[in-house]
Amino acid sequence: MWFDNTGRGAAWLARLLGVQEVPSSNLGGPTKFLKDLQIADLLEAGFWSPTGVQNKFVSLTKLTDPVVWCKLSERTYTVKLKDRNIKITSRDLAMFRDMYMLPFDLAARMAELLWLDMYALNAVFGVSPQDILSAIGEMEPGGQQSSGVKPATQFRNMPLKGLWHKHFFSPHFLPQNILLGLGKTGIEKLTKEVLDPTKSATITREMLAELAHRVVHEPLEARLADQKLTGEWVVYLRHEEKNYYLCCNTHAAGDQFIYERIMENCVRDFPDLPSWLKAEQA
Repeated sequence: MWFDNTGRGAAWLARLLGVQEVPSSNLGGPTKFLKDLQIADLLEAGFWSPTGVQNKFVSLTKLTDPVVWCKLSERTYTVKLKDRNIKITSRDLAMFRDMYMLPFDLAARMAELLWLDMYALNAVFGVSPQDILSAIGEMEPGGQQSSGVKPATQFRNMPLKGLWHKHFFSPHFLPQNILLGLGKTGIEKLTKEVLDPTKSATITREMLAELAHRVVHEPLEARLADQKLTGEWVVYLRHEEKNYYLCCNTHAAGDQFIYERIMENCVRDFPDLPSWLKAEQA
């Protein structure tokens, strides 16, 4: 694998780039119920979009190459959260990208919007970019599908028809997968089975430990065996046997929102994107 495992480093990253800091690079344990632990709930409108353009000279480090100076439009993005907004510039994103030392060919096929999404998911929610980059690595030549995670699939309906999406998995998605694995009656069924009064008139410490273990492990093991572990998406387009990675998005964002977001922000990186997509939709 050609990725350096840089770890989460959310607090360090926040200090470096001047955004709202989190308590530490390894966030504290959850304090909400399982049903409340969904990243999409933390966002006001699904995801974020650029809010302004300022022309200035911007330094870009081309991975292992020397620093190159180019005249570019430095874009300012705003991550809109329920309790605050965070501004990120395209220069911040270039610095963030360069920390991961990706091969130049791969980095050239990753839209700035994707780096914005990885930056925000890491700095705000603690989702490691390595989890997303690992999912991308699986789709590159020589990559291997992670055991248990849903394989890449193509969108079938307009306006996203022709694009593909690949799930990436993070520990933050464990509660969601546990709930999906348990279903509507899973907890009730396990509780009746483990705390069966015909087995013991007294609820023991061992019985409670068994119940806790089974509630967490059984649904995860079942979804792992069925390759149904789910997370959020990396959205990409296949063109001439190469993948062009566009953005991350949540299941709840809506097809039209994802499409408009891609067309508004990714065409500057891939000017032929509309025609590529049209050819895939034919």
